[in-house]
Amino acid sequence: MVVGVTLLFGRIYCSVVCPLGILFDGVSRSRPGRRYRFYPPRHGLRVCVVALILICVVGGSFVFVELFEPFGIFGRSATLMARPLAIVANNGLSRLLEMGGLYLVPPWPLSGIAWRATALAAIILAFLVWLARRRGRLYCNTLCPVGAVLGLCSLGARQRVWFDVSTCTSCGRCSRVCKAECIDSQAMSVDVTRCVVCFNCLDTCPAGSLSYGKRPPLLGAGEEPPEHFSSERRALILSALVTVAPGVRLPTAHAQEQPRPGDRSLTPVVRACPITPPGSRGVDHFTRRCISCLRCVGACPSQVLQPSWTGYGLSGLMMPSLQPRFGYCHNGCNLCGQVCPTGAIEDISLEEKQVTQLGKAMFVRENCIVVLNRTECGACSEHCPTKAVDMVVEKGLRVPVVNPDTCIGCGACEHACPTKPFKAIYVEGNRVHVAAKKPEAQPSKPQDTGFRETTGFPF
Repeated sequence: MVVGVTLLFGRIYCSVVCPLGILFDGVSRSRPGRRYRFYPPRHGLRVCVVALILICVVGGSFVFVELFEPFGIFGRSATLMARPLAIVANNGLSRLLEMGGLYLVPPWPLSGIAWRATALAAIILAFLVWLARRRGRLYCNTLCPVGAVLGLCSLGARQRVWFDVSTCTSCGRCSRVCKAECIDSQAMSVDVTRCVVCFNCLDTCPAGSLSYGKRPPLLGAGEEPPEHFSSERRALILSALVTVAPGVRLPTAHAQEQPRPGDRSLTPVVRACPITPPGSRGVDHFTRRCISCLRCVGACPSQVLQPSWTGYGLSGLMMPSLQPRFGYCHNGCNLCGQVCPTGAIEDISLEEKQVTQLGKAMFVRENCIVVLNRTECGACSEHCPTKAVDMVVEKGLRVPVVNPDTCIGCGACEHACPTKPFKAIYVEGNRVHVAAKKPEAQPSKPQDTGFRETTGFPF
């Protein structure tokens, strides 16, 4: 649909739909009187961007698209930065009210925040905003993969901005307001591959020499047809795809980040396969569709969904995964599937989610404080919603035993485990989600209420 609109009207998508484009327009308006000037097109750089996109896609990886496409950048920035900013604003208001003796706004804890991912998103967004203040739509016409593809499509656009050379005085006002830096007022030409159809030039032209519509059948003096890719460039891209793409398979190892160094008496825990969200079917289905927009991370109430750095390998940078050190997946929540825009996380019912096995709990006996300190614990069993973790007596100690058939991999046991830095029980993700068995109904035991049944008085 976007390609069809571009073939008809040019890159109007970049001005009225793209969230980063709208943000860049706001940044440009924050500098009234800012003057731009025409720069020659960088076709070589744009050819490399398009070629890199094609090579990555054919090679089975979307890492380049995920890192630089505008929706992903804007979504990650909004998701990761909104929560810390809201907490800081809330706590500041709470502190001010407390100084006046009012306790209407409770403070929020700064927990469940992926600081490294938030810092990276903030740095990228700050760089792009700075670039927009200096050079307008330079990112859109050089690094943006969507802009590169739509720029090629706009070569055949039926509606475009064009010069009426008979009335143009080459005053240069159109070039000074063109944030795409694509209008050459001296040559009276518009580079349609970079034009984002903002109409700034039409509003500022004193002679009305610029028009938007179907291009005239005859080119005026000084106007040149848009430059198409030469046969050499096409051959370069084709040869790169034929020779390089079949061997390009970015690493898809699913090792968890290396654990922090700690007590040497504990056994290090390394997750071999990441835990993908409920409704994602498994690792392969999830990584094929996820664009790392992190909307699911922002919607997760327990903050167990966090951006992953190396869990999915280089090709899955910043894709979300369940990380039980932040929380656990609640049985009564399926918000991640409701907000996912690509179908990477399907919107499954709560009944289906409660029997979907995301992974299996693994018990590391050497790390358990019951074994190390010979004390009572049982936190993992108490927090397990399916009672897949049970406490059994072994050599005078009550140690956990996992029933892998009823475990759903929610991470409640790992989150509750007090052993640090390496957990005594952790969830190993399933590469493909399967159905878990429903736990057997436990006979209810009469509770001791502290009252005699005969008289109704306390002991």
